[in-house]
This record gives sequence, structure tokens and C-alpha cells, in this order.
Amino acid sequence: MTQQVHKTMVNVDKSVIARYHRGHKGIEVLVDCEKAIELRQGKDIAMEDVLAFPDVFTDSSRGLKASDSDLQELLGTNDRMEAARRIIKEGEVQLTTEHRKHLREEKHKQLLELLHRNYIDPRTNAPHPFTRLENAMAEARLHLDEFKSVEDQLDAVVKKLQPIIPLKFERKHLSVRIPAQYAAKCFSTLRGHGSVKEEWQNDGSLIAELELPAGIVDDFLDKLNHQTHGDIDVKMK
Repeated sequence: MTQQVHKTMVNVDKSVIARYHRGHKGIEVLVDCEKAIELRQGKDIAMEDVLAFPDVFTDSSRGLKASDSDLQELLGTNDRMEAARRIIKEGEVQLTTEHRKHLREEKHKQLLELLHRNYIDPRTNAPHPFTRLENAMAEARLHLDEFKSVEDQLDAVVKKLQPIIPLKFERKHLSVRIPAQYAAKCFSTLRGHGSVKEEWQNDGSLIAELELPAGIVDDFLDKLNHQTHGDIDVKMK
């Protein structure tokens, strides 16, 4: 009888531990750090591309495999691949220094963009410059969770920043009329910014209603002005 040998998709020496705890018990798997992060972020990835070894352990360093009763007690399943997937998605993934730094940098950029797009300085009714936002974030000593979306952390971030820098959430309602000769060219721009309502007029022109974060209105209008050579009619509501 030929013994089936598992073809390791992930280099064991470069793998990290993903561990799930409940009470005093814990189970773990060996994973590729980058693939595990992608799986946690909702990407559809085959388990053989994530796991360094196709099994679940109580102590991977000693090669102690988890029993079916361990899996049933902690996760309510005897399916080892399903258990492995849940350990990665619901447990703690041991990040390498490189991946932790990369994730923090990405979250930092996303946060800056969200603040700039959605919040204004109530003293000027204009978005804060990126440098001012960065300085405020540094002063607040913000710590972002690498595994949570920036959107889910935004409210808590704003509360920490508001004693340092005035922030006001604001959206603008616009009505934009595009002449017939530019309507087709501008249609994708309007749709790309989430136009609420579009009405084609008898003369071929297009009227669109939009609701935009205050911080991107100027950039949006600059783009339309460039596409129409300034031939648009805009009304703020």
C-alpha cells in the first residue's frame, strides 16, 4: 500500500501560529501569515494555501494533536478543516513584525482618507489638511486594531481626536446639470460617486442628484469641470 504524503503548501519554518482560546484550553494551527490575514479579511482562500500542516494541535511545537473531543468542546465540530478555518478567523494570528508594520501602515492610510473625506473643520467648513490630521493622530497616540476594519473603529477614533482637533461629520447634497455633449462622458463619474437620482432631459442633458462627503466635493467638481471644460451647472442643497 502506498502511503499518501501531504504536500505542504506553506513553508513550516516560515509559518506562524493561529490560536483559539476558551477558558484554560486552547488549540492552534500553523499558518502562512499573509494568507491567514487575507482569510480573516473575508477573502475566499483554500485551506491548503493557508495551513502549513493539515491538522489542529494543542501544542504545535511539541506536535501534540488536538483530539476530536477537544475540537467538539471548544468549537462544536469534529471537522478538522472547519475547525482550522474558525481558529484563524475567530482566534489570534501571531503576526510577524513585517506584517504587523504593513497592516498598521495600511490602516493609517485608510483612516486618513476617511477622515479627510467625511469630516470638516467646522471653523472653515473645509476638510483638514492631511498633515494636520496626521499630527493630531500622533498626538492622540492612536492604536488601530490590525484585524478590524477602519470603518468599525472610526467612531472611537473621532472621539479621541475631537479634544485635539475640531471634527464635524458633514455630507453635501448637490444637483448637477451636464450639457448633452458631455453627458455620456460624465455618466460613469456620476455613478462612481453614488448619484442618488438621474434624469435625462429632452435636450439630451443630464441632471443628477448626489449626496457626497463634504471632503470630496471639491475634487468631484474639479473632475466634472475638467470633463466638461467648465460647462456645468451645480446647485448645493
